[in-house]
Amino acid sequence: VLWLDFGLGGSTRIGAFLDAWWPRLRRGGFLLMHSTLTNAVTRAWLEAQRERRSEAATDVAATRCGHLCEFETLSLLEPHKRYQNSVSIFQKRDGG
Repeated sequence: VLWLDFGLGGSTRIGAFLDAWWPRLRRGGFLLMHSTLTNAVTRAWLEAQRERRSEAATDVAATRCGHLCEFETLSLLEPHKRYQNSVSIFQKRDGG
């Protein structure tokens, strides 16, 4: 399990972190990423990853998605919190 919480950190920091750590995560392992739905920076990053994954599935951009090609994801809101109120869970799949 990897836990990622960059708060207001930029998407370049997220990318650098995942370049270093995603390859170390075993197939079937999980990345939990905090504040992904209501934080504009991490939401944009999340949507870009999902789009790249969809494109890679059709072989349009398999070389463009880097480490995060093969994954499943689920995002959850935390309604009891006003800020930083979401988490996304990524599971590394075959080929990721």
